[in-house]
Amino acid sequence: ESTKNVIKLAIHLGNPGLVDPFDPPRSPLPGALIIDPFDAPTVQVRSRSGIVDPFDDQVSREPPGRVMSDVGAFVQGGADMLASVPESAAISRSAADRQLLEVFDRIDAGEKVGVFDAPMAHTGLVTRYKNATPEKRTQLRRQFAVEDPRESGLFRAGQALRRKTAEVLPVDPAREDKFETKLARGLGSTAGFLGAGLIGRATRAGALPVAALSGAAAGAANQFQQALTAGASIEDATEAAKLSAMVGTSEALPIARLLGRVDKASGGTIRRILTRTIAGGFEEGIQETGQQIADNLIASKLVAFDPERETFTGAGEGGAVGFTTGALFNFVAAAFGVRTRGARTRAAPATTPQDAQPAAGQPQTT
Repeated sequence: ESTKNVIKLAIHLGNPGLVDPFDPPRSPLPGALIIDPFDAPTVQVRSRSGIVDPFDDQVSREPPGRVMSDVGAFVQGGADMLASVPESAAISRSAADRQLLEVFDRIDAGEKVGVFDAPMAHTGLVTRYKNATPEKRTQLRRQFAVEDPRESGLFRAGQALRRKTAEVLPVDPAREDKFETKLARGLGSTAGFLGAGLIGRATRAGALPVAALSGAAAGAANQFQQALTAGASIEDATEAAKLSAMVGTSEALPIARLLGRVDKASGGTIRRILTRTIAGGFEEGIQETGQQIADNLIASKLVAFDPERETFTGAGEGGAVGFTTGALFNFVAAAFGVRTRGARTRAAPATTPQDAQPAAGQPQTT
C-alpha cells in the first residue's frame, strides 16, 4: 500500500492533469490521458503545435504563415520545372517503346514497314526485327515491353523532388488558390526556365534551344498529370503530353529575349526601363494565356480526356500571372543594366587636354 501511495504521489506531482489510475470510479477529465504506471513508458513527441498523439507516428504541423507559404510556392515552382525533366524523359521513353511495338505488330502482320516508321532512337531495330527468328522477336518484344511511365526510376525521381520540396517548404492549402500564391509559383517556374537558359548560354548550347526543351518538358509532365487525374488512360495521357510539349516550347522565346536584354541593357532613361518592362510582361502574359488555352483544347477537344473543360478556363488568371512575372523579371534585367552601365561610366576618368600632353622628353604627334 505504501508503494502504491508513493507512485500516486509521483504521478500527481509530475503530471497534475493526469487521471489517477488507482481510482477507477472517478470520471476522467476531458482530454485526460490515463497512463498505466506499470506499463512501458510512453514517449510523447512534441512539435510546434503541441503534443502529438503517442499512437500516431505522424508529426502534425501548423500551416505556414503568409510569407513562408509564398516562399514555398516560389521554391516549388522552380522545383516543379526541374522535376519535369526526368518525368518527361520517362513519358517520352514509354511512348517510343509503345510506338516500336506497334511497328513490330505491323511487321508480324506482313505489312511493309520502313526504318523511319519506328521512333528515331529505334530505327535500327526495324531491320533487326525483320531478320530475326521467332525466338529473337519474342526477346526483342520483352526487351521493349511498355511500362507505365510512373513506374520508371526517372519519373519517380521527379516525383520525389516535388514531394521533398513540398515537405520542406509547404504551401498553406487554404492559400493554394490565392493570386499571390500562384504568382509566387509562376515566379519560381520562370526562375527555373531562366536558369536553364543561362546554362544554355554558358555551355554554348544556346539559351533558346535549352529553354525550349525545358518548356517542352514542363508542359508534357504537367499535362500528363492532369490527364491522369481526370481519369484518362495512359495512352491518352501520353498523347496529351506530346501535344503539350510542343506548346511548351513557346516558353523559350520570352526567356531568350529576357537574357538578350540582360546582355544588352544599357539603361539611361526610365522610359526605356518601362518600355522593356511592359513589353516583357505582355510577351510572358500572351505566352501563358495561349499555352493555357492550348492545354484546354487538348484536354477537351483533341484528346478529350476532360470534355467538360472550357476553352478559356484559367486563361485570364494565367495571363495575369504571366504578365506580372514577365514584367518583374524584365524590370530587374533592365534596371540592373542601367546600374551597371552607370557604374562603368562613373568609374571611367575624364580625359583633359593636360592629360593628353606627352611626357617630357617624348616627341609630340600631330
